[in-house]
Amino acid sequence: SGASASGKLVGKEGKDLKEVPDQKTDATVRFGTGEIHGDFVQEKICLGSSGDVCTTANFIATDEESEQPFIQCQFDGIMGLGFKDLSMGACCTSVWNWM
Repeated sequence: SGASASGKLVGKEGKDLKEVPDQKTDATVRFGTGEIHGDFVQEKICLGSSGDVCTTANFIATDEESEQPFIQCQFDGIMGLGFKDLSMGACCTSVWNWM
């Protein structure tokens, strides 16, 4: 799984898999010149120098990505910056949800 030690796998709508086991658990996203694949995960994310501004975020933790465009980038993703209208549902627009 793509989840960290503190993250947990969830379904597409961000619901616990034990409560709603028939949810979709992974996705492939195609865009422009590339694609990614990963699992839906939920993680506590904290911002600020003291880490005192925290929220729970749902996102896709990438476990596969195409060579293009990522081989040219110093990063391998942009977490939570997708527009709500382009998201895969409630799971993946954490920055918009904070606003």
